[in-house]
Amino acid sequence: MNIAIIGFSNNARAIIEGVEVKFIENVFIKYVLTDFHEENRIFNFIKHVVVSDYNKIISDASIDTILELTDDENSYERIKYALVAKKNVITSSTDVIAKHYVELAKLAIENDVSLLIDSTINMSTIVTKAIEHNIYGITRRVYAILDKRYSKVISRMMDDKIPYEKAKNDPIYGLVDNKKQNINELAILAMLCFDSKIDVSKVYYKDLEGLDNEFLEVIDILGYRLRLESYASLHKDEGICLVIEPVVHKSNDQRYYLDYELGAMIRIDYDSLINTITTRSGGYENLGSIRSNLKSIMDGHKTKHAPKNEYNCYGNELIFSKYIIKANYLDPNIVDKKIGNIYITKAISGAKIKELSNKITFYARIDW
Repeated sequence: MNIAIIGFSNNARAIIEGVEVKFIENVFIKYVLTDFHEENRIFNFIKHVVVSDYNKIISDASIDTILELTDDENSYERIKYALVAKKNVITSSTDVIAKHYVELAKLAIENDVSLLIDSTINMSTIVTKAIEHNIYGITRRVYAILDKRYSKVISRMMDDKIPYEKAKNDPIYGLVDNKKQNINELAILAMLCFDSKIDVSKVYYKDLEGLDNEFLEVIDILGYRLRLESYASLHKDEGICLVIEPVVHKSNDQRYYLDYELGAMIRIDYDSLINTITTRSGGYENLGSIRSNLKSIMDGHKTKHAPKNEYNCYGNELIFSKYIIKANYLDPNIVDKKIGNIYITKAISGAKIKELSNKITFYARIDW
């Protein structure tokens, strides 16, 4: 397979190195579109194929696949142009896909090519194939850990008894501001699973700010483990609920990968299955899902489906659950149990959580 790489990002470096050491097989890098110049081993390996003219790539009939690894103002046009030119596209531009996937998927279908998404977990080749072949029935709920660094931060807090601010600035597992990417990835996952356009602006987002070791100690005593979880559910009459927030699960719940070191995961509940489909990220993680997406294209994958529904989208308003909340005071009418200043509530709505936000230091929804 002849490929062209757009952008000389860290992901591009990993792909180039993967090709060089034969971790990615049967792939030949014919072009790298970049203005960047760096004298190092990786750049020296490909500098003879560096170009600055995108039209040269598009007009080359030998190019099978374009890896769009940038996320700038021109990404959308480049992807669109490539699909019209009958090139397969793998893109890491979650912003473009979240906003334009329906249109771009239709272009891929019309031109008999593949449009796949590179992300921290392989949502393209597993989820897309399942949806296109309609082999599992209607998706009801999706649970995902799309940014495993939050799990690493929780692990550091628990193992080393250090505060959140210190753990999140860890030089190895430190957090960066990935709010937008996390929201985009949940929107894309929901779009694929629920066969619907998704309004990205409706995703409700609450990260781990406010988490402390006291909260972790209490949930540990109660037999829970904490995750920053991306969650989407189909409420047929109302629409789709889209939430990224802290969630606790029972430590012995076999439905989840609860070891903090295991990384990202996706779990999907279908109406036709009692069991669920779960996938998680594996080794060589800086390649994301590029390797499996390339293999999928080499195996003959073509995009055959574009979302056709238009469900209404909501944040956490449709959720009705129990919560563990750290606060100075909560209305006793909604409290089931109190441990110091940690409250376990009766089942309340997500809308109620929003209403209480100025009184809450930290909270986690209880999966039940």
